[in-house]
Amino acid sequence: MIIEKLKAKREFSVFEIIIIILCAPIFISLLISCVSVIISVYASIWAGIVSLWASFVALAVSVPYCLVVGIIHIVNGNAVSGLAIFGICVLILGLLVAFFYATKFLTGLVLLLTKKIANYLKNLFIKKEAQ
Repeated sequence: MIIEKLKAKREFSVFEIIIIILCAPIFISLLISCVSVIISVYASIWAGIVSLWASFVALAVSVPYCLVVGIIHIVNGNAVSGLAIFGICVLILGLLVAFFYATKFLTGLVLLLTKKIANYLKNLFIKKEAQ
């Protein structure tokens, strides 16, 4: 059954075979370059997602540091700058919550894109028989 699908519908002429052999290096190199560009775009998208999560972690780590620095400023007599640092800490906490949900949503979209691409590539190679 599979062998019947792989057989050519007609015989190739000598001219067609020569053209295929002469043009193969050009088209194979073009195909390789197109595939590499697609893979690099996909890798860039994932690099963006990783950098968003790294930014989230950096903001999360900065919150305790802001609290400690704010307390140090208040203890040393700089109450205005200490309260300003506490205000920045509260602002970072609010942004952190919004940033977490936005990053989680974007990660979900990229995972959905990955699933669709994988299913599309799988269906290119594995086709179901029509019954």
